[in-house]
Amino acid sequence: MVKSSLPKEKTITGGKSTRIVGTTLTKVGTAKQVIGHLSGVYLKKDGCIEVAGKGTPIIYVNDKLLRDPQELERLKSEDVQKIEVLTSPGAKYDANTSSVIRIFTLKNKEDGWTLDVMSKDGYAERTDMSQQINWGYKHNKLETMASIRYDLVHKLSDSSYDIATHVDSLWQQQATTHDYGKNHTLSGNLAFNYNFSLSTSIGAQYDISLQPTAKTHSHNLTEVFANQEYYDSWNTSEDVDSHRQQTHTLNAFLNSTLGKWTFSLNGCFLSSTNKPQSSISEQSERYQDYTAATHERTNNRLWAFKYLMSRNIGMGELSLGAEYTSTRRHTTFSGYAGVLEGTNDKIHDYNLAGFADWQMKLSEHTKWGIGLRYEHVIYDFFEDQIKSDLESKVYNNIFPTLSFSSAIGQVNYGFDYHVRTIRPAYEMLKSAVNYGNRLTYMSGTPSLQPTYIHELGVNAAYKVLNIQMGFNHYKDDIFFNIEQLAGNEKVSVNKFTNHPSRNEMTAAISYAPTFGFWHPMLAANMNYQWLEVEHLGEAKNMDGISAILQWENSFRLPSQWLIRLDGLFMSAGKRQNMSTKSSGAVNMSIYKEWMNGKLSCLLEATDLFHIQKEVFTLYFSKTKEYSSSSSNTCGVSLTLRYSLNGKSTKYKGTGAGEEELRRL
Repeated sequence: MVKSSLPKEKTITGGKSTRIVGTTLTKVGTAKQVIGHLSGVYLKKDGCIEVAGKGTPIIYVNDKLLRDPQELERLKSEDVQKIEVLTSPGAKYDANTSSVIRIFTLKNKEDGWTLDVMSKDGYAERTDMSQQINWGYKHNKLETMASIRYDLVHKLSDSSYDIATHVDSLWQQQATTHDYGKNHTLSGNLAFNYNFSLSTSIGAQYDISLQPTAKTHSHNLTEVFANQEYYDSWNTSEDVDSHRQQTHTLNAFLNSTLGKWTFSLNGCFLSSTNKPQSSISEQSERYQDYTAATHERTNNRLWAFKYLMSRNIGMGELSLGAEYTSTRRHTTFSGYAGVLEGTNDKIHDYNLAGFADWQMKLSEHTKWGIGLRYEHVIYDFFEDQIKSDLESKVYNNIFPTLSFSSAIGQVNYGFDYHVRTIRPAYEMLKSAVNYGNRLTYMSGTPSLQPTYIHELGVNAAYKVLNIQMGFNHYKDDIFFNIEQLAGNEKVSVNKFTNHPSRNEMTAAISYAPTFGFWHPMLAANMNYQWLEVEHLGEAKNMDGISAILQWENSFRLPSQWLIRLDGLFMSAGKRQNMSTKSSGAVNMSIYKEWMNGKLSCLLEATDLFHIQKEVFTLYFSKTKEYSSSSSNTCGVSLTLRYSLNGKSTKYKGTGAGEEELRRL
């Protein structure tokens, strides 16, 4: 029966909590779609999740770290009890964590079998599909669960570029690109939980994923001008086979209680190998043609352990813990014959952390929290088996957190302060240089440094109205940049570099009333930055505001019908060294269920008017780049789902090494 109301938000330490059970969001399909309807959280057009002003979050399901993004597709929306969005994570989270999404599911208290079968077919210029089976069994103290999933995804995009580089001459590139990608993905998992008693439990989960096919074809037409006179034109085709072998992940946990202390031990092992191959053919109108074939191999190995102990002391709760991660990554790259040399890189990264967190409850509505995290990081970079002392670093850092929340009448309010870091993804750190065209290369930056951020936030909530404001100071912010190739300045090298500092103010407001069968939600998120960058020998002012507006509407109708009509608008604005144009999307869905919810159907239409685009201008020291792109975001899909004994059964571990997994 579709008897639901609007999601209910409330302020919690470090963020907000939204009740999902009993609301219209239980009928949107999957946990990923639920997240996309939360205020201040967005699904980007590539399917990635982003928290406004905080970037990509780490995600937990029942305190178990989510390692496979497909797990959000496997989890039904009606199994979600509540979701917490932490924009100021405490000391027990890695200092590299900008935001956390915690999903809590409904508990399964009944013995027996569960089965859930889902089939989704869609069309967005090409046919996509997803097929999934989940099953589980619970008997007394033992819970077992398993799932298998297949996805076919097509990605199409059309882009145009206008790049002007001011060096010995004014070099201009005017280009159009068409990209077509096709991915087949298989994934599955097996897991168990065993409860020795009410206070002691163990469990393990094994995940495997592979991509039998992951191919992309790109066709690029480029006209080149030197001092506004025609120089040459290039017709470039590139085929990439991102052959990804199996990724294996094994997690295990032990939870127990001894006296007044609660203990949790989690471990993780990951092994993966990627072997992308590419072939490029570049035809020149005036000069010699160029062809090349490349191959790359990357091996990743990760060990991670996390130990947490906590107990109630007086009016508060004390948590103590430690975390250790060991990452080894080895990448070999063939290079481009006659143009760019091959590389052989190794990265060894070790992170040992200790943390303490103290939460005090002074009254029913008033809470204080203070935390401290210490991290000792050893980063070793090897090139051709030789350790580079210039790129290898040792970091010792302390990251404090402070929070306060209280209430005056029906108004809840609070503030928080914490220091965190953003460590570069490993792809940013490799030394390999990739070929774009004769004037454009792409490179990693082995010497790239972490970003350190001081964040101060305040929040208030009154009934269905929520307001948040914050100020962030970035030190060594990581920017996308273009530098000129030494000895041949007309060649631009795309890479990531550190910018000394950047300041930013954030604000968010959401309002979610109820009018009978109509349940709207209005939300706005704004960012204002203060920044100057060097451009053509002068300081370019990049101060400016950007905003994201959400207007979501759900209509609950008789006979188990639910209709949604949602709008998203992203304003023009400034972000780092980028100036963006406005964009938006309108989505619609119709949901119907039968047999007391055992059988359901969801019809969805995304980006109805095909207005979701990315248009921006980037400013660099000697280069200005304009880009406009659109992809196959306009589409329709139909999802059928059948559930037998629809009870949620989930692995209960909390995971370890979450940030290292994301960097990999």
